[in-house]
Amino acid sequence: TVGYINENTPAGPAGVLGKQRVEDRSVAALSLPVQVGIPIPPPKVGQRLSVVDTGLHTYTCRLVSTMKQPLKMKMAAAVSFLFIIRQARMMGRRMLDPAWEEGNEHILAVKAAEERNNFQPTPLLDWKSWAKDSMNRFIFLHVGKAGGSTLHCILMNGNDKAWHCGPFKREIKPLISYHYSGQERCHMRKNCSLDTDQGVHGVFLAAVRNPITRIISAFNYEKDMKWIQSQVPDFRGLCFPGNITDFLLRGLAPTPTNETTLYCWELAHNITTGVQKELVLSHFSNNYQYYESSFAATGKHLLTIRQMHMDDDFLNLETLLETGRIGNATVSIDNRVKAANKGKNRAKMDSIPKEAYANACRVLCREIQSYKRFLYRAENLDDSMVEDSMSELREYCPNEGLSVRSDCPSTEDLLVTAGRGCTF
Repeated sequence: TVGYINENTPAGPAGVLGKQRVEDRSVAALSLPVQVGIPIPPPKVGQRLSVVDTGLHTYTCRLVSTMKQPLKMKMAAAVSFLFIIRQARMMGRRMLDPAWEEGNEHILAVKAAEERNNFQPTPLLDWKSWAKDSMNRFIFLHVGKAGGSTLHCILMNGNDKAWHCGPFKREIKPLISYHYSGQERCHMRKNCSLDTDQGVHGVFLAAVRNPITRIISAFNYEKDMKWIQSQVPDFRGLCFPGNITDFLLRGLAPTPTNETTLYCWELAHNITTGVQKELVLSHFSNNYQYYESSFAATGKHLLTIRQMHMDDDFLNLETLLETGRIGNATVSIDNRVKAANKGKNRAKMDSIPKEAYANACRVLCREIQSYKRFLYRAENLDDSMVEDSMSELREYCPNEGLSVRSDCPSTEDLLVTAGRGCTF
């Protein structure tokens, strides 16, 4: 973003830094490159100012002035302005992101690489050699409401009417379809014995999505699914017939509210964390922890396709199988695949209050750590891709750093801490 700071500028366009408008009617006609945490060099006339904001995005501003001031005064004003900006960015970053450290804009990707070393198998698979053998298979872990239906359609090149697939604007290369017939898919505990049938040649392919938005999507999607609701009728009938905001605020509150019985509050926690025994066939219970406990322990190699980056990830997966190297391509908007199996009830994410998201982040803490491990184990994602997904997670759960936490309470701990057993 290129903005201008000028003493003659009324309301804008001033320099845009993050989400704040910056104006200084006395700043000098100087600019210089700045990197957070790096000493500011002497300014030179005509250079641009580059600032890394609290989201590690780089913005560029050019400082302009028509004031007739001595050069030394202009230099001093510019340096003071830059110092204030740098300190504000550093302070804001520390407050918003516990994983942040003073340094350049690539620091989080570097730390993501360090964290991934704890989870990726050694050695990594030779994907180019693996892809040449058509007997090798993808074992598709279809995590509910994480783009799995769309991914299945992509893998089938649109040839599955039962899943409302296609037609596709982009042909899928045979290199992908060789390794998936549609039968090697584990979803809602169906066909899940296939993990052992594929021997050493099978690799996991999982669809993943931010756990917070996945649960919100599941809540809205299952609202009209009578065969799912019949397993625990009270959940949506008696306790939470309203919208997702009401559910997050009342059902996942730290303690039962005046409008929520202990029974409904406990039910909400048990279902959200996937431990409600009666709710076997549900997108809630078939979560990341379920698939991780059932399959990840086998030691098989893992590929992930991120719902927010599905087309790009799939194209880069093709590159990985062709060349053995992770691709870094982007699919144009016109060629993106249409999502399959969309629900009728859609949530407006920006209308959900922060308190509701905070409740979800606390209750889903263990699920979030499992999601991190899926990202870290994925051999088709580079470190910057992993950090992109972690950054997207922090938009909802700002306290989640790059490290996989070990301090998350169990569902039982959440209920006991809040005074389980009391009557309301």
